[in-house]
Amino acid sequence: MANSRTFKTILLGFGEVLTGIVGILSAAILSRLLPISEYGSYRQVFIIYGTIGPLLCLGLPQALYYFLPRNREQSRSILSSNLAALILLGGLFTLFLWAGGSTLVAKSFNNPQLGSLLCLFAPYTLFALPILAVSPYLVSLDRVQALVPYSVGSRLLMLAGAVLPVLWFRTVETAVIGAVFSTFLASAVGLVLMHRVCRQGEWRPSWAQVKQQVKYSIPLGASGVMGMLSVNFDKLLVSMMSNPAKLAVYANGAMELPMIGVVANSATSVLLPEFSALCQKRDYGKVLQLWHRAMVKCSLILLPVMVFCFAMAPEIIRILFSAKYADSMIPFRIYLLIIPLRITSWSLVPMAAGFNRIVLAVEGVSCFTQVLLGFLLIRIVGANGAAIAAVINTYAAVSLGYLFWIRRYTKISWRHLLPWREISKVLLASLLPGIVFISRSRIITDDYLRVLLLGVFYAGGSVWLFSRFRLIEMNVMFQGVWQWIRSSATR
Repeated sequence: MANSRTFKTILLGFGEVLTGIVGILSAAILSRLLPISEYGSYRQVFIIYGTIGPLLCLGLPQALYYFLPRNREQSRSILSSNLAALILLGGLFTLFLWAGGSTLVAKSFNNPQLGSLLCLFAPYTLFALPILAVSPYLVSLDRVQALVPYSVGSRLLMLAGAVLPVLWFRTVETAVIGAVFSTFLASAVGLVLMHRVCRQGEWRPSWAQVKQQVKYSIPLGASGVMGMLSVNFDKLLVSMMSNPAKLAVYANGAMELPMIGVVANSATSVLLPEFSALCQKRDYGKVLQLWHRAMVKCSLILLPVMVFCFAMAPEIIRILFSAKYADSMIPFRIYLLIIPLRITSWSLVPMAAGFNRIVLAVEGVSCFTQVLLGFLLIRIVGANGAAIAAVINTYAAVSLGYLFWIRRYTKISWRHLLPWREISKVLLASLLPGIVFISRSRIITDDYLRVLLLGVFYAGGSVWLFSRFRLIEMNVMFQGVWQWIRSSATR
């Protein structure tokens, strides 16, 4: 069980969810402790890192998934070569910021405070990049049991590092220093953990290994840069075209819920090997059958979440970030409109068919169009135009990019390409229980109680309608839950 693909996928998904939750908790706490403008400057620092990080690491951590299983007897050399490259790249960026790069970046963002914050932040990349190798390394060597405690501990440490100093000093500088110090500790623990797991080969880095890994990982790095740009570019544009206070309000709302991407990504990790075999046999009917089934299952989770969060957006924002960020509700609701596209990973079929260049091309064009559209809409409607641009661009990339290519490749009609009927039934069953939201302000006044009680009623109504629409079988679901409880109790 511990070495199964599904188990590894669950653990990787758990790490992603945990990272997202810690990010939201950190934002929620710092939003309350810091003035809006200082909190906006803090978010600017990490938006810059989130955009440049994939470029710095060049996809090197993912290269471990390829090289370690094939050369276990050289695991130490592979790891040390990977870490040496990551530390070198992180160190170069640190030196760039200290050598005047922080001032250049601050000028481009029209925020003088950002320069001093980036100087304090500079060592972060030196410590953060090696952490990216921990998960691929442990998974590749089938040591996933050690990954969970490290993931939990390191995320909690980073949360404490950013929040606890601010509780005492109430300045943005202490938040940045705390984040750097906690990342240093997490990196040190990760290096020790990998050292203990690593048993074979020499520790001396190999220049030949570094070149091999860089050559393999550059396409992955390019794809990662484009993916992160699509995630962060709207916030980057708002940062450059407005002030930190407006960014703070926008960034708190312009987020995807932690579980959203993980649901589809987990399904992708499980389906990709099987899809590859079926595409090789040109059995596209079976591919679509499995793909449709996965879409419907994911939609049963994601579409109700979208409807509930859209209806309860004012309460959710007030609970998370306080009433002073009430306007964050607008970009939050706009971002929720992307969720219908998150029921699957649209790059799954091109990747399974061996057309990775299609993924790279779609992501590249998508980044370019988002730059143009985001710049235009921010000029017209303000900061929220960046969120609108992100939604429009995402739908265009899926429909004009991935779906158009998949239809041409499989020669399947638009009518049968997606499970339109089933997805429509899921959406209808998710919308109908929304009647519970109509009189919410008259019955319940407390935000926490309102979200809790209406959430319970809404979930119950959605599950009942899913059953009535024959989207799920209640007996099978209850039997599965009961078997899981029994198996957990007997372990």
